[in-house]
Amino acid sequence: MLKKISKALNLSMFELVYDNTLMKIFDAIGLVKIAKVSKRRTQYMYEDKYEFSFDKVDNLGYFVEIEAKKSELSLEEEYEKLIELVNKFNIDISKITTKRYPYYFIKS
Repeated sequence: MLKKISKALNLSMFELVYDNTLMKIFDAIGLVKIAKVSKRRTQYMYEDKYEFSFDKVDNLGYFVEIEAKKSELSLEEEYEKLIELVNKFNIDISKITTKRYPYYFIKS
């Protein structure tokens, strides 16, 4: 059973800090904005070990991220357990990507 994780982040406070402070820091150290990504995320826990994050990314679509939050096995064994979980939920493994959202918006 998936259990929803409550959102404790105060978004208006984050936006205020982001707009006024982080942008100044980014400019000062020479970071360049490459893309703006707007998304909505809902998170669930499964078996008190796996976190499912469901994202709706504006102008891109829907994504799911599955992360093992407790590591009880070797890296290889945890990977195999994640693959088993993906298969259990009938997720198409051929569509798995490691590409970060901003890079979908950058033209080659």
